[in-house]
Amino acid sequence: MADLKRSTDFMQAPAGGWLHDDSALTAGSEGIFYSFPVFYCGSLELRESLRLLDMNSQTELTREIMALVAEAAGARSVADRPVNQELRTKFKKYLSGHLNVGQVEVSFCISSTTMAIGPPQDIQGITGSMNQFFAMHDMRTVSLAAGGEMRDYELVAYIAKDGTGVRECHVFDCGPHCDEVLTTIGQAFVLAQQTQAKAAAAPVLDALYEKTEKPEGKAVKADEKKKAIVQGLNKLDTQRRSVRAQAPALRPTAQVKQAKEVSPTELEQLKLRDAEEAAKARPSWVCAQADTIQKISLDDLRRQLQATKQEVVEIEEED
Repeated sequence: MADLKRSTDFMQAPAGGWLHDDSALTAGSEGIFYSFPVFYCGSLELRESLRLLDMNSQTELTREIMALVAEAAGARSVADRPVNQELRTKFKKYLSGHLNVGQVEVSFCISSTTMAIGPPQDIQGITGSMNQFFAMHDMRTVSLAAGGEMRDYELVAYIAKDGTGVRECHVFDCGPHCDEVLTTIGQAFVLAQQTQAKAAAAPVLDALYEKTEKPEGKAVKADEKKKAIVQGLNKLDTQRRSVRAQAPALRPTAQVKQAKEVSPTELEQLKLRDAEEAAKARPSWVCAQADTIQKISLDDLRRQLQATKQEVVEIEEED
């Protein structure tokens, strides 16, 4: 793993350019985000600002927090990493805050105006829509983001204040999406800097809608515009992606076919389920409807996930 070092600045566009449409990534205030299916390890409360640390020290501290939170969540083994006592001593006052273990699968949603964390797509209802979040941070409150190295290369974290002024470092295990997550955050940071002095995002929404396949001569409500925009963006995103989803379907069609004879109707249903699971397992554009957004707790999310897993088990047993 000696080669898993981050040698490039994620605030610089990759050689092939930024991954996403700039206009779309600036429409967070309108509820449009790019979301990643990741594992939320948890967070560490930071009782002091990192402002007095230089940038290298801030990154070093953030990576130490990533390791601590991931180990507490069981996403990394303590035995795999020797304790750096010198580092612990250097950052002692920053590492003494409350550690909140997450241990849940989430949708990590990014725009140039907001970073948000909510339930995964499969328990949100209609794919492409979001109506629940347990954390939302205005980009102006986000002070730092970083990616891990070596053993922790697939970890990504950001530091932000919530609405009550509590500062936390949120840590995610992003798996194969880690580089894309970090690049998307970088693009969002750059756009946030560029658009601070510009007008609100309503004209952006209209401009994005003009690019979609829309009905002629029909008045369309704002929420319908958002859904159409997200659908169009996801078509383009599918074309951009050349890598298939990593997560397997709940009932891989090939395995079921080998296990028993199935009717053509059941086989079609299984193929549809495979396709739906693949869609849930990959990043995508989503929209949040302002009038239906609900704030939930981590405990609420755990209960929802447990209920969803129980439903899957019952369906498997019935089949």
